[in-house]
Amino acid sequence: MDNLSIETAAMNNMSCGGNAAAGELKTPASIAMAYVPKQKYENGYKPEAALDRGTLFPGLELPFKNYCPDGKLEKTAQNELRALAFVVTEIGLFLNSHPDDKEAFQLFKTYVKMYNEYRKQYVAKYGPISKTDMADASSYNWINSPWPWEYDANRRDV
Repeated sequence: MDNLSIETAAMNNMSCGGNAAAGELKTPASIAMAYVPKQKYENGYKPEAALDRGTLFPGLELPFKNYCPDGKLEKTAQNELRALAFVVTEIGLFLNSHPDDKEAFQLFKTYVKMYNEYRKQYVAKYGPISKTDMADASSYNWINSPWPWEYDANRRDV
C-alpha cells in the first residue's frame, strides 16, 4: 500500500466519524477553531471620530475597500448623540470580554451618563427619538411632524 492509500485509509477511519476523505463529517462537527488575541484597553478616539471611523479603538481600525475616513462628519446635534451612543456600544462590547477592566468600566459609566444627559436635552429640543421618550410627555406626540428627514435642508442643527 502506498503512502497516499495509507493516509486515505487513516482519514476514513478517523474517530470523528463520517468519510473525511470525501469531506463528510459526523454531525454535529466543529468546522474550524478560531484564535482571537485578547484586546488590551487603549485610549480611544473622541466620539465623533469613533463614529466616523467605525471603531473607538485605533488598534482595531482596519482598511476597508480603500475607504479612509475623512473626518468630515457633520457637526449636528443628531450626530453628536449618535456618536455618544456608538461609544457606549463599543465600550460595552469591550467589557463583554473584559468585565474586570476597571478603567474601561469607569469610562463606560462616564459615557452612559453623558449620553443620557445629552439625549434628554435632545428630546426636549427636537422631540422624541423613540416611543419610550413619550413616558414623560404631557400627550402622545410620537407621530407629530416634522420627522427628522422632513426638516428643511437649510436647518443644520438637528
